[in-house]
Amino acid sequence: MEEQRRITNITEEQPKDNITNDWKQTMSFTDLGLTPRVSNLLQRYGITNLERLLHLDYNDLRHVKGLGIKGKNEILMFLHNYGYEMPGEDSALEYQSLVRREQGEELLEDLGLPQTVCKALNRYGIYTMDSLIKNLSNLDEIPNFGTRKREIVVAWLKDLKSKEEDTIVQEQNPSQTVSSLQARNTELQQENNAIQQRIDKKQILLKEYQQLIEEKCQLLKREQDLDRQLAQLRGEQNATPKQITKTTK
Repeated sequence: MEEQRRITNITEEQPKDNITNDWKQTMSFTDLGLTPRVSNLLQRYGITNLERLLHLDYNDLRHVKGLGIKGKNEILMFLHNYGYEMPGEDSALEYQSLVRREQGEELLEDLGLPQTVCKALNRYGIYTMDSLIKNLSNLDEIPNFGTRKREIVVAWLKDLKSKEEDTIVQEQNPSQTVSSLQARNTELQQENNAIQQRIDKKQILLKEYQQLIEEKCQLLKREQDLDRQLAQLRGEQNATPKQITKTTK
């Protein structure tokens, strides 16, 4: 009775957030989609509609007997569906993460999933890989969990699966892994040898090309010398008849 009185008093106070006069606030929980079980638990404490629920803080829910973590998460989801957040819910989610981690559970954020995505999943009660796999087909039902977040989850799961498969292959078939590495090393050595042979062949061709250039230069020089000699001989031949003519006269 004391707990029921405390909850009733809380609902009499002013709302903790700005609450608009929405017609949905005065409708019953069941009409708005809350499950009968959670709705009945809240009604036992005088919380009969959305308007009265919005007066509560998350910590106030601990006074509702039989609610449990699943029921609290359902209430959070219920509020998020209608665009509301319950004061204190972030610290409550962080506390649940801390408790789960102390109990030895490996959380999604510990596995590398971005914290913003983890927070959205935590609001739905998804903290671990097992719960994520079970609810993978229900991600569309999570408020404010858009296409981008779903793509991040899918890509993260694929990457995680690929890494696990690589690890399993290396652990189960170490000899095959070593053989594969050795074969790859042999291929690289063969490629390296082929490249070196091409380099050596190119150097030989370059040396032969330089020799041909030198030979060509020598031939050009000899040709020039022969041209000079030929020109000199022609000059001498042209000069000899003239001298003879002068002597005759």
